Amino acid sequence: MKAKEMTEQTLRILERDYDFENLKELAAIENLPPLEHASPESMVNLLERITFLDVGTKFLSEENRKGVNKAIEKLGGEEQIETLGQLKQFFGKITNTPITQQMNIVKSPWLDRFRWDTALAENNPFYKWMVNKITEKQLEAEAKYERIYQKFNRLIKKTGRHKGIQFKKWNDVIQYLEIDEVKHREKKKKTFDEFDDETKNVINFLEEYYTEAKNYLIKENVFQKGRTDYFTHTNRLIMETFFDGLQERLEAKKSKMTAVVGAMKDTFLDIIKSKRETIDFANDPQFSGDMPTSKFFKYSLERVAEDAHYSKDLPKSFLNYVRHFERKRYFDDVLPLIDNFATALKIDEGFLNDYIRNKFGNRVDIAGIKQGTVVDKTIRFAKTGLLLRYLVDSLSQFTSIFGEVASNFVNMEVHKFALGSQRLATKKGNKIANKYPELVDRTPFSDLLRSDIPLRYKTFGTLLAGYQTGAVFANRQYFLGSLTKEEWKSGKVSPERLAEIKLEMGRTRSVPGGKSVIGSTSLLGVVHQYRTWAFPLLRMVATDLGKTIKRIGNLKGKEILTANESKRLIKSLFLASVVYTLGDALFSNVDDEMKKKSVYLRTVDKGLRDLNAPFESLFALGAPPLVEYLTNIKLNVERMINTHVIDFPYYQHNID
Repeated sequence: MKAKEMTEQTLRILERDYDFENLKELAAIENLPPLEHASPESMVNLLERITFLDVGTKFLSEENRKGVNKAIEKLGGEEQIETLGQLKQFFGKITNTPITQQMNIVKSPWLDRFRWDTALAENNPFYKWMVNKITEKQLEAEAKYERIYQKFNRLIKKTGRHKGIQFKKWNDVIQYLEIDEVKHREKKKKTFDEFDDETKNVINFLEEYYTEAKNYLIKENVFQKGRTDYFTHTNRLIMETFFDGLQERLEAKKSKMTAVVGAMKDTFLDIIKSKRETIDFANDPQFSGDMPTSKFFKYSLERVAEDAHYSKDLPKSFLNYVRHFERKRYFDDVLPLIDNFATALKIDEGFLNDYIRNKFGNRVDIAGIKQGTVVDKTIRFAKTGLLLRYLVDSLSQFTSIFGEVASNFVNMEVHKFALGSQRLATKKGNKIANKYPELVDRTPFSDLLRSDIPLRYKTFGTLLAGYQTGAVFANRQYFLGSLTKEEWKSGKVSPERLAEIKLEMGRTRSVPGGKSVIGSTSLLGVVHQYRTWAFPLLRMVATDLGKTIKRIGNLKGKEILTANESKRLIKSLFLASVVYTLGDALFSNVDDEMKKKSVYLRTVDKGLRDLNAPFESLFALGAPPLVEYLTNIKLNVERMINTHVIDFPYYQHNID
């Protein structure tokens, strides 16, 4: 029965991807029995033979052929792909996946939406290649953005306009950039001459970058023509909306109280507006067909509405554009290949669209909740409020580093863990780590000095500095411990290696940009809250345990102890035994009341639990914190009402 099913499956593949009549002739030439009666071995032999000869295979469309060959050239390849068979051969070559295995690639589109990047990469060869390339290009784009930011920021500082609040300090520059040079050449020249030399340097930098971006987009056929006099507008931030409203009312001679209340009203109305995309570039989640990055790119040349309130914060608006544009530019290197590989392997394009959109920051709709709507913003606002309510003064700020380091210990080989710690203590190690902020991230204190980070994020970063500091420390330790001798000596790490290290790091820790498609939404963010650290660990424990049990069942004695999965479980058990031994020694004579009163004892207790992160993850699931918080509020309100009723017999009597 199995042989028959295999034969039928192979026949379906042949009928789908090849000219079936030509294949019958080839089978006769190869002295194979008629296809309808061939054995599985004969079918596999035929499939390998026709792939090698590229006989009867379908041709790619001209557009797809150009996109694929251009992408291969950008990746350093020399192959020229014209047919589906050649494309499958090329996929087999770069992923080491024989044609006979390509037909059995596992596809679970719905489950794939829940998989974080590291888990997705382990699902099948196509996902492994795709996730590695997307991560690599993401890191390259972020590195390019950082270089542009540093250069731009130096120019900004020389103008002196960077001090204090940025709003409206750059309005004159924005107005200059949008003067039509063809219609008002003299006005534009005169306005430019009025700026000081430092501001002129900023303007020249902006115009050079926008011209380069425009030429690239025209070259890539994103649009046919562009505007020279252009500035990329974005929505106002909350604080900018507030100060704009405040200034308008104060200039209109309103009282200070009236101005403040009116500005708060403007801010609230601005927040609850459901459609906030003032700049949209064919960002339609319902499109079908090929996947050019223009489908996911956030910006276009046209404004949505002339009366919309745009940000006057030039550095923020420009750098926001740069980050999205560079990501698009680097993603263009691989998306044509991803798209055509997916077509050849029959991968669900709906999932791939969602995955790429997520990498651009465009979240999928879930349970009818769309990104940017009132419900979405309400959920995010409640989540942020709860974050500050519980975590700002939490002991876990000081102990989270133990959990981060413990996760590294479980995931790394012991000598690499020790090597990473040793290198981190050296000046050279810190110098190398500082070269790759796109991977190791930045501390919240260094973010305070950056002009591309909104004030509210700087505030949250400072209030929650303990968590970010612990994560950055662990990132640097893992990164330095993973470097080869050659990389350590030269201080240079390729984008491919950075992507490899990041994905391996994501096996036991939550890394920036590594969340699943569903996990990145506001609704699932509520479920993840306070537990983001637990999901990679929980998956690691479950997966490793399953593979180890399978090896035990197959009596593979040597592999039971030497496999990476077994090593991670052994180290997790070791940490648990250390924690329980220390806990018993420290708290055997301490009751709960004493522990509550002592900050020292509570800190030690929390530190030990964080150190036991792998096994603590098994007990981390439960009702979402927001649900628990709202339930507690409901119970407290009911308790207050009941107490009030008891105190007043009249109401008690009426209720009875």
